Amino acid sequence: MKPGLRFARAAILILLALLAFAAVVPGGDFIFDDHVLIERNTDLQHSDVWWRSFARDYYATSEQPGISGYYRPLAVLCNAFDVQVWRSGARGGHITNILLHVAASVSLVAALGALGVPAAAAWVSALLFAVHPSHAESVAFISGRVDVLVTLFVLLAMMAAASLRSRSWIGVGLASFAAFLSKEMSVVLPLLLLIVWQRRATQPQWESAGRATRRGRKTQAGARGWPVAQMLAVAAAVVFMLFLRERALTTLLPSSAHGERPAGAALLPLQSMLFMLSALYAPAKLLVVEPSPAALHVLRLAVGCVVGVGLWVAAWLGVPRSRGALARAAVAGSVTLLPVLNLLPQETQLSERFLYLPSAFLLVPAGVLAAAGWRRGGVASAVTAAAVSVAVVALLGLSSWRASMWRTDVQVWRQAVREEPERAAFWDRLGLARMEQRNYAAAEQAMRRAVQLDPRLFNGWFNLGALYEQRRRYPEAIEAYRTALQFQPRSVGARVGLGRALARSRDFDAAYDEFVAALQVKPDHLDARRWAGMTALQTGDLQSAEVHLRAAQRLAPNDRAVQQALRKLQQRRGD
Repeated sequence: MKPGLRFARAAILILLALLAFAAVVPGGDFIFDDHVLIERNTDLQHSDVWWRSFARDYYATSEQPGISGYYRPLAVLCNAFDVQVWRSGARGGHITNILLHVAASVSLVAALGALGVPAAAAWVSALLFAVHPSHAESVAFISGRVDVLVTLFVLLAMMAAASLRSRSWIGVGLASFAAFLSKEMSVVLPLLLLIVWQRRATQPQWESAGRATRRGRKTQAGARGWPVAQMLAVAAAVVFMLFLRERALTTLLPSSAHGERPAGAALLPLQSMLFMLSALYAPAKLLVVEPSPAALHVLRLAVGCVVGVGLWVAAWLGVPRSRGALARAAVAGSVTLLPVLNLLPQETQLSERFLYLPSAFLLVPAGVLAAAGWRRGGVASAVTAAAVSVAVVALLGLSSWRASMWRTDVQVWRQAVREEPERAAFWDRLGLARMEQRNYAAAEQAMRRAVQLDPRLFNGWFNLGALYEQRRRYPEAIEAYRTALQFQPRSVGARVGLGRALARSRDFDAAYDEFVAALQVKPDHLDARRWAGMTALQTGDLQSAEVHLRAAQRLAPNDRAVQQALRKLQQRRGD
């Protein structure tokens, strides 16, 4: 390929990847899990986060103990980078996500080449990947970056695995290790690399490529054989990751995998497949936030099936020379779907974020057909160029709309309850977003709707308690917090909230007990320490007050409330 053409293709791909989700940057805020994982997670501001992230649960933050069983230290480091380097609120996080998406889109071209996809087909596939609206949640939602991170490093590992350089095993090992530290979906990476290695071991093209490469650099011994050094590097990465995970979490599976199977679980793998087909091949002007399997639209599922099957059949029958590449892409896409087919209990049953990596391979038939049409020349080339342009513009428009919806919590959850009005969790989230806007009447109405739909919804009762506490309706807050604790007795936030409401109702003994219970779960929780000290001071237990207040002072030396309480303690002792 001519250097000018290669540069033009790369420039177009980068530009479209940047434009697809740029609408989230102006006015984009922290939303959903961002509040706990990033915005209010003071752990990210500490200098020790750069190594402590390797010894903790992904959901272990300054506000919660973390019991998810997810091990994603690289994502935590990325969050810490945004907090400590960008120092620009949510804007820096959104920019980081978009740049990671650009890098993944560019890397996809080489990764597909490693599967034998022709350059033109790989480029068109990457264009569709870059602008596909199913990626909005992964890119426009800051905490969705785990899918972008794992995909980027999986693609880089595949690209390095196709290299004939003698030291390519270093790139394969490092990229694999980074993928394993990004998200659990990386478990499929060895299988993807096997596809690349099998091709290089059996395809005669590797011999000529090896001869051409030898002119300017050393090549790996046995270019057409199995790359033993690369395989050992991946094995070492797996062992090291398992060692770190075991030390940090003492478990190899996420917590949800040990739970009970939900009702109708036997149908979930089929529903997941249908959802994938509709999301990739029949995108619509919908936000589709973690949809309920029961809410899937039958017509859209049918259209997705028809279009998806039609693309694969047309590419297979119409472009025989690409059948090998199509077969490898199909196997790669199927392999990457395995972790998200609900074969084990999962916290989230369906989400378009799960499709970020699989879509890299499942969009290949569209690229193969476009490249074949362009090669025919004449009218076929013009029709192909027009069709690809229309598809890219349409997908770009949907992606921009979705990105704009992911700017604020209110926009996300207002759209979510429109799409699924019977989802209690969505009403709860909308209520929380309204509360942050100080629209308390609308917030209470939404939260009440949430617990009406699901009386066992912990978040609904917890957020109601926070709302009543903020409005100084302490008896109602106490009742809501106690109801929430029936469903999650180890919730530090609910314990502290209940303690605050009791303290403000002048029941200091009961409040102190709640703060102590919270500290048994998370001993370094600043709010629990501070309030435990202040309530002990109110009850006259000066010794306990000093213990808690000194501990709070060590956690936050400049905290005014702690300093004032310590002065009162000294005055009480002086008296």
